[in-house]
Amino acid sequence: MDRVGDDDAWFAEWTTMGNRIEARGREAQRTGHARTAASCYMRAARYYQTGERFLQPKSQAGMDVYKKAVTCFCDAAGIIRHPRIEPVEIPYEGASLPGLLVHPDPEATGGKPAPALVFFDGFDVTKELQYGYGVPDLAARGIGCLIVDGPGNGESVRFRNLPLIAETERYATPVYDYLAGRKEFDPKRIGVMALSLGGYYAPRAAALEPRFACCIAWGAQWDYHAIWAKRLEQLDSGAVLSLSVPPEHLQWVLGCRTARPR
Repeated sequence: MDRVGDDDAWFAEWTTMGNRIEARGREAQRTGHARTAASCYMRAARYYQTGERFLQPKSQAGMDVYKKAVTCFCDAAGIIRHPRIEPVEIPYEGASLPGLLVHPDPEATGGKPAPALVFFDGFDVTKELQYGYGVPDLAARGIGCLIVDGPGNGESVRFRNLPLIAETERYATPVYDYLAGRKEFDPKRIGVMALSLGGYYAPRAAALEPRFACCIAWGAQWDYHAIWAKRLEQLDSGAVLSLSVPPEHLQWVLGCRTARPR
């Protein structure tokens, strides 16, 4: 399937910029400029992930760069104090899902168990990218945020062989249980939010895990099959579409060999 653009060049240039910014951060940390270092690490993580997302088929070089992104973000989390970011693992069906638990400002909670919001990714969003979507602002207002790479997303699909599933409740329930089991949070005030394809994930999670107190669908998705069926038909006809990832990415995320049933 022909596409406009050079995905290998895209990957190379974004990776080059990521390397440059990461090196700037390492030097800043070495010379005692921790705040600058953390900012550089977060920026480098975005460069790395933006470059890697277009690679299909996935390569070892791409996986190595993605690991650099995760490492950079974790290094930033180790420096930042406000809000406090804690990498966590959520037990899930004999495996675990990686998450970022962003703690609420203690002054805003008054020492009481805080409300919390679970963030699930979209189709090609990651927990590291999600952090920039208002999470520090929620934490400043006393709301904890648990950002999770669910099946088909981020580290879960790349390093843990967990493809996308439609049954969001299968992982939403253990994520809820994890948060509810931590004394810092009020189990009666835990909500769920997701953007893009997460406009399907979040409503289904809230519908089938009734303990979620609220749901935010940041862009509802009514029929994702119909959306991609139309896109594939247009691509087959020679149309040039603006897509956030190559069509082959869909197959990889779902763990399918072909774009259509045989």
